[in-house]
Amino acid sequence: MSAERVANALGGKQLMLVLDNCEHVIDAAARMAGVLLHTNAAIRVLATSREPLRVEGEHLYRVPPLAVPAEGADDMDELLRHGAVQLFVTRARGGGSALLAGRGALHLSQQQSAGDSTASRWRSSWRRARGAALGIEDLASRLDDRFRLLTGGRRTALPRHQTLQATLDWSYELLSEPERLVLHRLAIFAGGFGLEAAGVVAASAEIGPSAVVDCVASLVTKSLVTANVGDATDHHRLLETTRAYAIEKLAESGELTSVGRRHAEYYRDLFERAAAEWETQPAAEWSGDL
Repeated sequence: MSAERVANALGGKQLMLVLDNCEHVIDAAARMAGVLLHTNAAIRVLATSREPLRVEGEHLYRVPPLAVPAEGADDMDELLRHGAVQLFVTRARGGGSALLAGRGALHLSQQQSAGDSTASRWRSSWRRARGAALGIEDLASRLDDRFRLLTGGRRTALPRHQTLQATLDWSYELLSEPERLVLHRLAIFAGGFGLEAAGVVAASAEIGPSAVVDCVASLVTKSLVTANVGDATDHHRLLETTRAYAIEKLAESGELTSVGRRHAEYYRDLFERAAAEWETQPAAEWSGDL
């Protein structure tokens, strides 16, 4: 059914239309939203997608990750104030998750000290997240192998929603080849990086520095790279799980050593330049890079 036929069928009704998971049909979803909004001013469209629809009147809200406890959180009350912890506890207590079901009710004392070894394992799990199925000790010890651990999604869910690996595969397959190459190579950065660093480290014969910057911008719009736009200097990074996925792809491509060398050489040159110019360059100008 065409967007025009849908618009005619809805007529002048006042309603909200929800378009979920638009990224794999982004052009069709954008056309549908644009036609509906142009035809009927009383309609509102709520669309979820990894990237904007880019239609007239669109307002973006980037959903932030749930808050997690800081490394230094020192009591259970403090831990339980964070959204990631609250969701984890709710699901582990039988909130309907197939992933966490199977080992009975979760018993968690709010009086338990975060310095206690059990509480420390809880904190580790919350920060990096199967809990009831394995037990929290086993869970905390297996999180480095997250793609084999998180495999117990609902049978009725779409295949791409059943495992963490499938979810990331889904997003990865939607990327262009240059975007995939850049995503692999950006995984070499353990922390944040600037566009200059990305252009040097992720460039190669088939994709130049300016094309790398374009790909980084595209990966930001597709929610695979995060950008801190509040600082004077640009600062980008991959979320931990995305980086773990991308570093596997980098290793499979055979480029891990060569990209790692470019990364090391870039920062060697940066530190050598800092040492040479420290006396003449204001410290404030170096602080962002360092």
